Amino acid sequence: MTAYLNQLRTRFPTYRLNILAHSQGNAVVSEAIKQGAPFDTYILTQGAMPASSYDVNAPTNTSLVSQEVYHPTPEWQPMGYHGAYTNLPGRMVNFYNSQDAVLGYWVDDQQYFKPADTYSYNGTYGLKFLDPGYHLVTDSQESRAMISRSRTLPIGAQGLASGEIKEGIISSTVNLNFQFGFNGATTE
Repeated sequence: MTAYLNQLRTRFPTYRLNILAHSQGNAVVSEAIKQGAPFDTYILTQGAMPASSYDVNAPTNTSLVSQEVYHPTPEWQPMGYHGAYTNLPGRMVNFYNSQDAVLGYWVDDQQYFKPADTYSYNGTYGLKFLDPGYHLVTDSQESRAMISRSRTLPIGAQGLASGEIKEGIISSTVNLNFQFGFNGATTE
C-alpha cells in the first residue's frame, strides 16, 4: 500500500490524496502511513483499532484492563498498541459509532481471546508455542494481532472526551449515531 500511494502521489502531484478506511482496514492504512505512505486526509470509519494507538491519553476500559491480572500482554508499542500511531502526519478525521455492534465483538475478542491460543507473554517476551518447542515473537504486527490486548475501546466507538478539542493526533470527529442515526440496530 505504501508503494501504491507513493506512485499515486508521483503520478498526480497536484491532486489531494485522501484515504478512507473502514473497520480493520485502519490497521493496514495506519501501518502504511507509519511506513511513509503520503496522504492529505485520512478518514477512519468505525475503526477497529485501539483508541490508544492514536491517543496515548485515551481513557482505559476497566473490563479490558482487568484481564491483565490473569493473562498479561504487552501494552506499549512496538509490541503493543499503545502509542503505535501517534506520529502520523496529515489531517485525520474519526467517524465513530458508539452503538456499533461489530465493534462490540472486537472488544470481546480483546477481552477474552488475547493472548490467542498457542501464544503467551511472560512480561518481557511474546512466545508462540510450537510442537515441539516455541519461538520468540519479534514481529510487532504478529504481537498486536495475536498477543497484545488493547486497554482502550476501539477508536471507532468513541469520540472526544469531555473538554478535549483533539483526539490525540485526530483533528476532528463525526458522531455517526448522533448525526446520521446509526444506532446499532443493524450492522451499519
